[in-house]
Amino acid sequence: MPDDPAKDEDSTPGEEGENPESADLPPRPDPKKLDDIEFAVKTLWTQSPLVVTIADGPITSDYGPAELIGRLAERIAALIRDVAGTPTMLYGIAPGNSMTMFFGDPRPSDRQEQLEFEVTLDAAKRVAELVEANEDDFVARAIAIGAPMSRYDDLVQLVQGEGFKLQWQPRAQPARVLTPQRAGEQHVRLQTPPETNDWEAEVNGILYRVIAEPGEEKGTAGIRRFKWSPAPVGVPRGKVIASADHELLDRALDQGLFGNSVKAVLRIRKGVLGMTIDPDYIDLEWISIGPGPGENSGLGRPIEDLLDELEEDEY
Repeated sequence: MPDDPAKDEDSTPGEEGENPESADLPPRPDPKKLDDIEFAVKTLWTQSPLVVTIADGPITSDYGPAELIGRLAERIAALIRDVAGTPTMLYGIAPGNSMTMFFGDPRPSDRQEQLEFEVTLDAAKRVAELVEANEDDFVARAIAIGAPMSRYDDLVQLVQGEGFKLQWQPRAQPARVLTPQRAGEQHVRLQTPPETNDWEAEVNGILYRVIAEPGEEKGTAGIRRFKWSPAPVGVPRGKVIASADHELLDRALDQGLFGNSVKAVLRIRKGVLGMTIDPDYIDLEWISIGPGPGENSGLGRPIEDLLDELEEDEY
């Protein structure tokens, strides 16, 4: 039976008569939709409170590893949330010899409604001051931000570990570039122990925990403090867990102190207020652990002994 020419003319992609070479290609986009996409991307570039671009390392001109992009977006969102005190939103990702991400506040339900304060933009500006700051300025600004700097540290570790450049640009401000080298330097600075006030306290209790990994210089020990043993200032909890030199822990085990009463000296290091990134910074370390009095020794003489003495006096 002869082929029907009309049928071939009316064939559509995916039906009989389709060109085999184009069978796996997506349909051609509507030119109008392409114009809409181009307009939307231009709007994101000019109006987004925060534009973050990454390049080099594993980022190519056409794509970036999906897992890396996800981890980066997660770290940026956590940083902005902790600095601003409210979540930020991801509005798009665009390629172009790099990968660019656009962040902003949640859009109001009413299109006519305007937020009085753009929290993402304000947080982005504060973070931008960190990116290219010299060491002195970096420390001062980090202390001013405080606890959220732990999120910034997560971000710089990712930049250093993956080896890409990060460009951080709040709206209407110049872009700041974080290189892997600068990221590594900032991470080291954030991990430097802060200035502290130090003091010692005696702790009496039961040595209930000893962890000492082979080859490690330090381990940890836990002491359940007796009720009559005063709580160290800044350490109110009943169980005190602190680091200790490996040799100190070995001696305690050799003396058979595990599970028994001990008297220990705890060194407490508390961050100086206004001089540390984390206002709650505290470091605890055991500097001595030895045999100690029992749990009842701090409660006075047992009632049985007092009764025995009273009976003896009567005679």
